[in-house]
Amino acid sequence: MLGTGGSCAAESCLAILSDDPSAATGSYSLDPTGSGSSFTVQCDMDKDGGGWTQLSSSYLATLSSGVSREYLYTYGSGWYVSPATTLIWSWSSYQALEGTYFYAYSGDTLTGSFSCSDVEAGHWGVGCSNGGGNQWKVLPWGSSIDSTQGYSAICQDQPDVFGVGACAYPAQIWARP
Repeated sequence: MLGTGGSCAAESCLAILSDDPSAATGSYSLDPTGSGSSFTVQCDMDKDGGGWTQLSSSYLATLSSGVSREYLYTYGSGWYVSPATTLIWSWSSYQALEGTYFYAYSGDTLTGSFSCSDVEAGHWGVGCSNGGGNQWKVLPWGSSIDSTQGYSAICQDQPDVFGVGACAYPAQIWARP
């Protein structure tokens, strides 16, 4: 099966899911550049159609500029999906991503959406700001990060969405081409 080892590494988690629609969430082998140098990643095959690859230093190094992708932020049972963008997620770059975000606070069913405009600048990584009042918004935050495993703190401006306080850690960050 595609993605089950270095000799059968896939280009992406989405390619694995396309090859086998019953593929389960878990660890798979990827070789996104076709260089013969594979590495293991975590794939989420369930949320918003599946095919998400958890960000890591290894995976980020293979992403090409100019390719449209979405980002998924998961924490506990809640998650957000970003609008499509050609930005490459960075743990240290200021990258505001405008547009409509979709979210779910329980399970795999989207329950709402919100929009970010140019007056709501992003902070670390790709995400929506905490500006504009009590809206349902996601803000990846650079003060608590693990770039090897693809974790970041994630904050919101709607009180107590993640429990007590404005931020939760760790949130997992995923990409889908």
